Amino acid sequence: MKPSLAELQRQADEARALAQEAEREAQRRREREMEEKRKSPAEAEAAAAKRKEDEGERVRAEVEAKERARLEVEEREWCRLEAEVEERPQRQAKEGRAQHEAEETARREREANTEADRIEKERLATERKEKERKAREEARKRGEAEKKARLDAELEAQTKARQEAKRREDEREEKKPLEEERKAKEAEAKAKLDAELEAQEKEREGEMRKEKLRKEEERKAVLRAQWDAQQAERERRAVAAREEEAKKVEREQHELARLAALARKRKEEEERRKEAAEEEAKQKADEEAKKEKERQAEEAMWRKEIPPLWETWDTTTYDWTVPPDSPAMSAIVRDREQVFSKQRETGTPEIQLTSRKVIAQHMATYTHSTGGRAVYAYRIRDYESFCRSVDVPPWPLSTVMIALFCLATAPRGFALSTSNNIVTALRNSTRDCVKYWQELPGFSDLSSWPKADQALMEWKNMLNPIPDEEEESAVDTPRGGFPSAAEAAFEVEEGDEDEDEEEEEDGADEEDEDGADLDEETDADTKGRPAESGKKVRRSAPEMKKFALDCTKKYPLPDMPGMPHPGQSFANLQALLKAVAVALVPTLGVTPALTNRIIACKRRKNGCPFRISTVKRADGKVVVKGNSVYAHNHGPDQRLVADPSWRPQMRNDGVAAAVAKHDKLAANKKGKKRLSDSSELPVAKHPRRESETVKSDFSKRKITVKAAPATQDEPADPVSSTSAKDASSPPAPLDAPRTEVESIQAQHDYENMEFDNSSAGEMGRTAVKAASPAAEPAHALVKADSSTPAAQLPSRPSLPPGHSPAAPSSFRPDLEAFLFAVHPSLAPLTDPLVAAGITSHRLLALFAGMERSSRHSLYEYLRIEGDMPMLDAAAVEALDEACSMAQSSQWAVR
Repeated sequence: MKPSLAELQRQADEARALAQEAEREAQRRREREMEEKRKSPAEAEAAAAKRKEDEGERVRAEVEAKERARLEVEEREWCRLEAEVEERPQRQAKEGRAQHEAEETARREREANTEADRIEKERLATERKEKERKAREEARKRGEAEKKARLDAELEAQTKARQEAKRREDEREEKKPLEEERKAKEAEAKAKLDAELEAQEKEREGEMRKEKLRKEEERKAVLRAQWDAQQAERERRAVAAREEEAKKVEREQHELARLAALARKRKEEEERRKEAAEEEAKQKADEEAKKEKERQAEEAMWRKEIPPLWETWDTTTYDWTVPPDSPAMSAIVRDREQVFSKQRETGTPEIQLTSRKVIAQHMATYTHSTGGRAVYAYRIRDYESFCRSVDVPPWPLSTVMIALFCLATAPRGFALSTSNNIVTALRNSTRDCVKYWQELPGFSDLSSWPKADQALMEWKNMLNPIPDEEEESAVDTPRGGFPSAAEAAFEVEEGDEDEDEEEEEDGADEEDEDGADLDEETDADTKGRPAESGKKVRRSAPEMKKFALDCTKKYPLPDMPGMPHPGQSFANLQALLKAVAVALVPTLGVTPALTNRIIACKRRKNGCPFRISTVKRADGKVVVKGNSVYAHNHGPDQRLVADPSWRPQMRNDGVAAAVAKHDKLAANKKGKKRLSDSSELPVAKHPRRESETVKSDFSKRKITVKAAPATQDEPADPVSSTSAKDASSPPAPLDAPRTEVESIQAQHDYENMEFDNSSAGEMGRTAVKAASPAAEPAHALVKADSSTPAAQLPSRPSLPPGHSPAAPSSFRPDLEAFLFAVHPSLAPLTDPLVAAGITSHRLLALFAGMERSSRHSLYEYLRIEGDMPMLDAAAVEALDEACSMAQSSQWAVR
């Protein structure tokens, strides 16, 4: 009996399982060998001998298992052959019955063929012999259906002949004798033909009997041949089995030899591996020695530049007491364990080594005192000792860690100059480490810790309180000294309670250290200025008024609509500083400096009288005082005059971001004006309604702000991320549609200004009002895909200069032929595409080069307009495939 497919599959699975088990056994054997090699040589030799015996037993077991499997297969094959021999008589009987039925069917077919031949020979008596030959050939080639058709045709012809004979019977009355004679002849010929057909039938029956006997003899011969072949196959298999047995013995010998060679090879490989491991260990030891030498050199440099830690750093404890009127300090003290935990996660040992190396190198650049170290080094020593005492790594340095250090080591505060020096020393000493810290995963959380900057400001002001009100006599400022000569009376704004309360920023970092690293001034910039006298020149109110008037006459102030005016309120000093920087930097090229609630010009040491004095109200907001002076004793920076896009170096990241945002908005406003002038459309008259074409987004000008490497003193400004994103994104194409998202983004940019400026606020509200989208159809507000060009919805696509669209009537046949060749159902799309502006071979090639999403947008637009019939999905897919093939073959534009 022949084995089933499931039985064969089971046998294959068993063989596969045996192979896998053998492989696992080999793996376990290799593992045992590896472990035995670690033992003594005597044990290794004993284990090797035992392993060889086990290997021989395993091989013999595998051979016996394979032999048993082979014998089982042969036994099943013998059973199947015996079953076939028993079933053969029944199969032969069935074949005999089938043969008899086939012969009976052939006889019936021959009878039908004989009848058809007889009828055919009656009609064509004169051509009987030729027709008989053709009838035999046709009888062999055609089936019963053709013969029946010919018989029907003959009968129809005879019927027509009889009708024709009946119709002309009257005409042929005189020819009746001849007709009777003809009929007699036909009857005689018919009888003769019937006799011949009967003889032929008998002859065919005799041939069939002979053929049947011959086939029976052939069948018996085939059976005898099959039996002989089976006997020969059995003998051949027996011989093959004996040969296979001999080959198996030979294979076993070869396998034993191979295993011995493999053992020798493994031993050699293990020796080579051991040598390689020794070499690698030697190289690693050399590298570690080199790293240790470098570390010792860096440690020696650190000890040379930084004083040793406090002697009592391991026993120092802190009270963490906070004054009741310091909510920010209370918040960070309450969350100090979270800060320390985040500092431990961020301050990896690698970043500690890198930071110490960079700080020591930076300390070496400073002027050393008589003690042999820089002044800043002692601040680093104090901060690192504090970190050791609270068991946190000192680096990276952040504002919240500085605030905790200052509060823990000086809970009662210092004088303002000392506190500013501490913060400045820590930040200036670590400015070169910021680029390494920014890559750390948790540094952004530490640098933007809530209320850290406000807590540091509260600590600075513990011994330097800012009064709620300050009564000072206002100094009359000459006309022209303010941003606008027509400015109204300055009064403190009321009703600002709904403004967001911002945390006070650390403004002491803007104090310049001899002006060295805060402003980019050269010797050429200072020529013609009064020399520094080494001490401040104090002027009375009349003298200041006269000096400001002289400066205004000599250096007239440019138009600065964003300059804060007296009486204007701000959330904090940093917001005021940003507003002043936005007004000064783009017009004069100088940056403001924040010093003890007074904002001055960076060139104040050269006698510049610009001063903006402030007072803090009871609600915490900062108000510009009336005695502020807006005059300068210098004009715009020559670098700004030569290049309007030039900007001075700004160390405060928030100020730099505010200036960058202002430049971006100004560039967008200029782009709108240029686009409006070029399209001859008024800006204030709903530009989207004036033209069917969707206006393009304005080109974004990348603004580079050079920032010194210093730790960020305030929470991350949303302006920085927005400006970075705008600077990195490529400028949009001029025909890309402007979406509602861009209008909302523009409105968001104007509403996010940090400073409360009436003029700037008025400008933002006007811009938002002008940028709000007018009512327009729904299909015009299609979101543009950033990765694919948007579809051209206007009825007349833009063309390059010098190319005018061809007449639609002349190109319509070519377009229709193209669409019909792609798919016949696309022919109705001819008129809508011509109406959409595809009127030349060049535009057809551009249409074929469009992205699939753009083409579907065009189809959707035509469908909404009612110019395009409903097409099936297969037709549209065919058009897309054709266009894709055109893109891949790079059609030439004619």
